[in-house]
Amino acid sequence: LISWCKMYPDTCIKQFSDSHQEAVNKGQQHQQMSTQKEVYFQQVADAVFTHDHNLHIQQLYAQYLSVFVKPIKSCFQS
Repeated sequence: LISWCKMYPDTCIKQFSDSHQEAVNKGQQHQQMSTQKEVYFQQVADAVFTHDHNLHIQQLYAQYLSVFVKPIKSCFQS
């Protein structure tokens, strides 16, 4: 997911967009996710920070999950 988002940043932002109107304007269906976006942001943060080469970052992530999820979330929103 992270690699794909880096390769297609514009599409990634649209993928995680809340804009129903944008989909309607393009003649597309707006589909609701079966899971809240926060769960996906947490999964991305887990994938990134639990495998960080810096052990201290891993420990900080384990203690302060929400602090690390916030920057991940901001990457997917414009």
